[in-house]
Amino acid sequence: MIITRVVHAGVDISSAFSLLTYTHSGAKPISVLPRVELGDSSKPILGQGNVYDVTTKINGAIITPLSKLKVPVGQTEAVLMGRDVVVAIGDVVALLVTGAAQDTDINVIASLFDATPAQIEDFIGTGAVVIDHNHGSTDNLTVLNGSSVAIDNVSIRAYLKTDWDSGKRGDQYVVATARTNASGQWRDPMMLDTGTYSLLFFKQGAYEPKSVEITVT
Repeated sequence: MIITRVVHAGVDISSAFSLLTYTHSGAKPISVLPRVELGDSSKPILGQGNVYDVTTKINGAIITPLSKLKVPVGQTEAVLMGRDVVVAIGDVVALLVTGAAQDTDINVIASLFDATPAQIEDFIGTGAVVIDHNHGSTDNLTVLNGSSVAIDNVSIRAYLKTDWDSGKRGDQYVVATARTNASGQWRDPMMLDTGTYSLLFFKQGAYEPKSVEITVT
């Protein structure tokens, strides 16, 4: 799952260039995996046997080893993958890239992926079916505002539709919960039994309460 992605157009990576900064505000530590896509057909990298490296920092300290790649002659695009890095609550992760001296006008895409192995406590609910933001179709339940911008930290509560329709909406009727990340996707899935549910999405001051009906099969 992508935590954050930043697209840079025509940037100078001949010396260390800051690609992205991410502060982990989740409820527990996670493992993140950095990915950097260097160059494309319109603004390629030089290549020509030069070494490209990505530096990952946590709270300003360099995480070793670095991700280095010698790009062969004739290759004008490259993808560098870092190693999994464990990030604690409140940690600030930074990605930097350094290329050849001639790489002063390059298109670059930097991403951080959540590589945390699923734990049994991550599956909230007592049912047998895994439900997340991709229920129904890809990103069908991802939370965006009216301008299609992702909203972080939106609360999601699942109620049986029969309870919801009867006005039974107290905490005792919540069968599972979830919360969104910076991409508007669910940080953890729900575990639900087959049936029909009403999902309540809300974030005080940022996302007005909205209910969505889903069917789990």
